[in-house]
Amino acid sequence: MTAPNDIDRATGRRLREVRLALGLGMEEVKAGVAWQQIWKYENGKNRVSVGRLYELAKFYRVPVSTLLPEEEAGTYLRPYDRETLTVFKLLAGLSEFERGAIIKTVKAMAGAGSR
Repeated sequence: MTAPNDIDRATGRRLREVRLALGLGMEEVKAGVAWQQIWKYENGKNRVSVGRLYELAKFYRVPVSTLLPEEEAGTYLRPYDRETLTVFKLLAGLSEFERGAIIKTVKAMAGAGSR
């Protein structure tokens, strides 16, 4: 097995940032892995497979690119901050109708701001 490298450690730090921004403890992550393994990923002790990264992104309800270090995700992607992740979490708890109403409102606000 190959030892974790700088990108693996940076990915682990990013996993931790996202988990904390969502207000979750390691024990609350239900992505087919024990909290001890989450600790190892976040602390750069173990590498995260692509499949596991996908499962974590699905659980956190964020794009996989959010879990990659900023320089690896590409400069065209805006890194998510705590407020954005909080909005994602809150939206996930709403009904489809409520999310649609909020999206419509935000689009209207964004259009008004660009004039």
